[in-house]
Amino acid sequence: MRKNFITNIGFLLFLNLLVKPFWILGIDRTVQNTLGPEVYGVYFALFNFSYLFQVVLDFGINNYNNRQVAQDPQTLGRNIMSTLVLKLLLGVVYTIIVFIAAFGVQFSGEQFQILGLLVLMQIALSFYTFLRSNVNALHLFRTDAVLSILDKLTTSILCAWIFWGASGITMSIPLFIWIQIGGFVVAILVAVAVLSRQKLTISNRIDKALIKNIFKGSLPYALLGFLMTAYYRTDGVMLERMLGDKGPYQAGIYASAFRLLDAMSILGFLMAGMLMPMFARMISQNTSVKPLLDLGFQIMLICSISAGIACLIHREDIMQLLYHVHDPSAGSIFGWLMASFICISLTYVYGSLITAHGSIKMLNYISFGGFILNIILNLMLIPEQQALGSAKATVFAQVLILLAHIAVAHRLFSLGSNLSKWLRSIFYLAAVIGVNLLIAVFNISWTWQWVIGLASGAFLAIPAGIINMTEVRSLKTVMQSAIARRQGS
Repeated sequence: MRKNFITNIGFLLFLNLLVKPFWILGIDRTVQNTLGPEVYGVYFALFNFSYLFQVVLDFGINNYNNRQVAQDPQTLGRNIMSTLVLKLLLGVVYTIIVFIAAFGVQFSGEQFQILGLLVLMQIALSFYTFLRSNVNALHLFRTDAVLSILDKLTTSILCAWIFWGASGITMSIPLFIWIQIGGFVVAILVAVAVLSRQKLTISNRIDKALIKNIFKGSLPYALLGFLMTAYYRTDGVMLERMLGDKGPYQAGIYASAFRLLDAMSILGFLMAGMLMPMFARMISQNTSVKPLLDLGFQIMLICSISAGIACLIHREDIMQLLYHVHDPSAGSIFGWLMASFICISLTYVYGSLITAHGSIKMLNYISFGGFILNIILNLMLIPEQQALGSAKATVFAQVLILLAHIAVAHRLFSLGSNLSKWLRSIFYLAAVIGVNLLIAVFNISWTWQWVIGLASGAFLAIPAGIINMTEVRSLKTVMQSAIARRQGS
């Protein structure tokens, strides 16, 4: 299981590092630089607003379905038609709720037009993620890895053509959204083709009782999805709504730093998607989850601390490099968000384990607490500190959310205190910070300082005891076997 996990996460990471950084830093960033922070800030706020209600579209079906199909693949054939009908009904409900809420917060006519396109995009995203959840649950991890980048690959190609190849076409927010919708449609068609080739007995009967059972079974997951989205996505909406004329600009500045947090959090999100069905199957087979949990923790600790600290040290230089309009507070906002990045990454590992166990009630308690805390902190900090206040609120909330996830996981699985593991992790964090600060003293360009600091995180993991040479030799053997199989095929 560990070898399978290492090879699959490696392939998944390789594909996503090829495509998604270009999408986020090459395309999405260019859209903001082209249109300006105010225009993009409105899009960012509206996108987050539409995303807040995305839980109505998913209603926890993806997590519930992933867990069920991972334990019994034939569930897919029996349930898929009924589930699709349920998702269509939820799409109608979602649209109604979003526009009722939009009337309540008094968006302008132009904002309503953009919101309508975003609603269509969220519906397409919902079907895309549902189909991917089935591919993932069937343990078709490499196929799912390709699907995970297909929408962004398609969208990146179209946007790149408009920015650097087409003449007479001007990028706008509506066009940007339509292109993203097109990317999801392409990915949906490919996912349907993949699932249709599986040897499954598909039931075409619409089972109303089954729809009711799926709805009831998904309800706890739906609440969890809403709460997690709420404490992660409310910042942009609150900034745009609370600060009057300054709102769009502050939301745009926050979006410029949040974009990088979102980009760097991709690994944690992808790893959680791979870990969850593995944990679910191991739990159903009464297999110890600790070795896989430790491996996931080690990978995320090394990646998050290496990247997070290197970016935090060079926060000002990174923001000045990426954006045409530079606000004095942008670097500080980015630095705070990089601190939260470490917590978010580790939360994905423990959250996937708790979800696989089915302890959704505990996750809902944690997420509700995080949501309330985040709202209170934003209400306190935004009026005076604006976007910087939102960044600080994110850090405080994410630290407590991570600690709660760890406590629940240890209680559910009797993982023990493992004090040495946490002392090694703290030592590793301190060592990475110290080396990055030392490198920053040398008279070389900041880009080289950043690269060396980033690489030092990987090397320091061995003396810090985060990984040992047995793990390295195991990984080497897996890679050599994979290369040999490929050469022989």
